[in-house]
Amino acid sequence: MKNFKSLSIIVLVSLFMFGCKTAKDSVIQLGKDSVTVNEFKARMQETSYYYSKDFIDTPQGKKQILDGLLKETIMLSAARDKGLDKTEEFQIQLKTFTRQAIITSLVKELRQNELNVTEEEVEALYEKDKAYYENPYKLIVSHILFSDQAAAEAALKELEAGVAFEVLASSASIDQASAKKGGVLPAFGKGDMVPAFEEVAFSLKNNGDISELVKTTFGFHIIKRLNQEMIDPISFEASKNKLRRILEKQKFDTWYESVQAKKVVKVNESKIADITLK
Repeated sequence: MKNFKSLSIIVLVSLFMFGCKTAKDSVIQLGKDSVTVNEFKARMQETSYYYSKDFIDTPQGKKQILDGLLKETIMLSAARDKGLDKTEEFQIQLKTFTRQAIITSLVKELRQNELNVTEEEVEALYEKDKAYYENPYKLIVSHILFSDQAAAEAALKELEAGVAFEVLASSASIDQASAKKGGVLPAFGKGDMVPAFEEVAFSLKNNGDISELVKTTFGFHIIKRLNQEMIDPISFEASKNKLRRILEKQKFDTWYESVQAKKVVKVNESKIADITLK
């Protein structure tokens, strides 16, 4: 039901954006606000995720959708009467919704093209790590996370000088959840962590081994291997959905880097310094 309420909010915002249509094309018309035949059909399709299509196609099902859209249209008109479509708050929400809707359409299109993953690609990735999947294990590591490279490099020197890893993790890591446990993270297997972190973590062969700096989107990590726990063998069928997501993420990263290199973007980071939720 929560999703259905979210759907109603989306439709209301859509009506604000695209309200005015000709009466000829409209199932509902109230001043400048309307619901077209295509919009009604789209609502039928969306509603079919929550109710059976057999019911949606009946006169009773269509009437239920019509009543819902009628209520929304009247509420929309009342909101316009109050000038709520002119407020700064609404304009921000409208811009956010538009961005998200366009990006959602882009992701859908990318998955059909640039991000498409074939069964052969999934099988090849499984075969590459087959030795692991036949004798899989989860790693237990601790880490210290820094936002600043210089601070991370200084911490490495402290560790070399004999400072206890868990002490430094507790006092210096910006990952507050793991810092409370001396840097210890939940056990994880292959495909569970971001690639750069996972690759280095699995390359540590002996308990107590400490990595060099590892850069990820979260910052700069220092990783310490603690232990491993064996788990049951993982079949191709059991792993293929995760492997597909890994390959799709790899393709997305490649696509994004290519697009980013072609875009000229101005970022003024100083502007966010004084922004606060207070």
